[in-house]
Amino acid sequence: MFKIKNLRKLTLLLASMMTMMAGAVVAPSLPQINNIFSLTPHADILTRLIITLPALFIAFFSPIFGKLSDTIGRKKILLIALVIYSISGTSGYISNSLLLLLIGRAFLGISVAGIMTMVIALVGDYYKGSERSKFLGLQGAFMGIGGVVFISFAGWLADFGWQTPFLIYLFGFIVLPLALLYLYDEPKLPETVIINKEKKVDETAYSKTLVNIIFLIIFFGIVIFYMIPVQIPYLLKELPGISNTHIGLAIAAQSLAGSIVAMNYRRIKSKLTFCSIYQITFALMATGYIFISLSNSYALIIVGLIISGFGVGLLMPTGNMWIIEVAPDNMRGQLVGKANTAIFIAMFLSPIIVQPLIKWGSISSSFFIMGIAQIAFIGFLFYLKSYQKNNIQPAYCTNKN
Repeated sequence: MFKIKNLRKLTLLLASMMTMMAGAVVAPSLPQINNIFSLTPHADILTRLIITLPALFIAFFSPIFGKLSDTIGRKKILLIALVIYSISGTSGYISNSLLLLLIGRAFLGISVAGIMTMVIALVGDYYKGSERSKFLGLQGAFMGIGGVVFISFAGWLADFGWQTPFLIYLFGFIVLPLALLYLYDEPKLPETVIINKEKKVDETAYSKTLVNIIFLIIFFGIVIFYMIPVQIPYLLKELPGISNTHIGLAIAAQSLAGSIVAMNYRRIKSKLTFCSIYQITFALMATGYIFISLSNSYALIIVGLIISGFGVGLLMPTGNMWIIEVAPDNMRGQLVGKANTAIFIAMFLSPIIVQPLIKWGSISSSFFIMGIAQIAFIGFLFYLKSYQKNNIQPAYCTNKN
């Protein structure tokens, strides 16, 4: 039994790695893809959509999968999603046009919606209390380590050809048998759902105001974070002597810094409130982004990425943990799905939001502006502490929980 529990945990962690590498794994190839399809109308923005288009489909399908999982179960959806992930992800290897690339990325987004929503919901099902925060920290670390391994590997592969990194998506077929074997005992659905599907779940068991605020914070954080895989490759290509391998290693440096912090998430959560953790998150990311904007060498940009990475290590575990904490058991899938919608709409909109800043100034100046925006957002979190203390119970911003 001990062995099965650990294999179940490993399966969930490996599946978590897959979700965050979905877009970023092809980031080192972006400038090369842009050159290959430079004659295609609007190639500059379309090549950036190779990373962000999956996010649009994840945003749309996550609530659907979340609702379905609360009625038909998590495992069935997860298994189907893993198959679609590997097929659609590797389709980029044989694509010879931007249109085919983007179609494959759309199906990849649908699969990630299923994988990510099911994994987070299952974490809420399997683990409670400090064990849950420990797992979410470990999950964040695995996602960071996955970023180091897969993105570095992708950067190396991209030097052999822009299509080669798409083969990394075959990793889904490795996770598939593990999910089939070790996620067999998913928790039973609430009897009220099974016996009487027409009966409404209790939507008053949580604060909708608090949930919407969490979604807002998650959205803002991801818009900022996703500047790294989307904009950093282009920023680094402005420097002399930078290869795809250099780009992959730079993005991986941030992931490594994030994984180090995420490994200690349980310790951090035991001492701080969710709002306080987010304040630290945005302070670190703001410092890193401003440092990047003022840097004119590869080494200094790496330093800025590492500083921001310490904040990124807190970003995902905090959002996931907060939603799981406030969600009633029979609505966990739905609220996790909606949180994923916030995450991936933010990913999709990130380059669209940032592009006017780049046109107005430069990629470097856009990092500076977003650094200042994060400092302003920290002020909003101070206000939220005061507001929640008086208006929302339980007060997750003023109690450690």
